[in-house]
Amino acid sequence: MYLDHYLTVLSRTETGLGKALVAVGRHHVDDSGLAHTCARMARECDDHVRSLDAFARRHLRSAAEDVEHAGVAPFAGPQGGRIGLLRDLHALYLLAADCEISWTIADRAAQSAGDAELAEVVARCHAETSGQVAWLRSRIREVAGAAVVATG
Repeated sequence: MYLDHYLTVLSRTETGLGKALVAVGRHHVDDSGLAHTCARMARECDDHVRSLDAFARRHLRSAAEDVEHAGVAPFAGPQGGRIGLLRDLHALYLLAADCEISWTIADRAAQSAGDAELAEVVARCHAETSGQVAWLRSRIREVAGAAVVATG
């Protein structure tokens, strides 16, 4: 069983998303709504990682360092300007979408393993991550037009 593998992947992916959210929120402090929402979503990511810890230990069969994930590239850091904000939101969206599909995999694994407690945690965290993806998509739509056609 490779449940430990996907729980480790999911924990690392959520950790990366949380760190990226903090960086973007701190960089774009002039947009208080963005900064506030990024901070809230980063706290959700931290909660997701803490929620996974007990299950990862329960299902651990191999060294976590051996786990590789071919997901999206790590966040390179926030960028300035309107186009930078759009690029940051795009990068966050890709990270959040990676988390979301990893939650889908964890859900199927928990169901197959018959682990009702894990399935309950996965359902809660998956719903929150889906909300993050939806919010990021909405923000991208708001920012994209002005950012892409900006002349300076």
